[in-house]
Amino acid sequence: EGFYNVLEGIKLPPEVRFVAGFVHDKRTGEENKQILEILEKVRGHRVDIACSCGLGRQTPKVAEKLIKVSQELTNV
Repeated sequence: EGFYNVLEGIKLPPEVRFVAGFVHDKRTGEENKQILEILEKVRGHRVDIACSCGLGRQTPKVAEKLIKVSQELTNV
């Protein structure tokens, strides 16, 4: 959890959204959920999410899995 504390100090204009690129196919759904909870706690608000490496670098099967994981995280 302490790894993400540095993100607390990032100051953004109100119209700029914070996007956290942490969703990875090697993590379990629970690990991704825990990371999201930590990030939102550190930032003090909901954050947008993205894949850590982008979907264009993945096989279609992995990309589909990552999309599903991202959808599940945003429906929490």
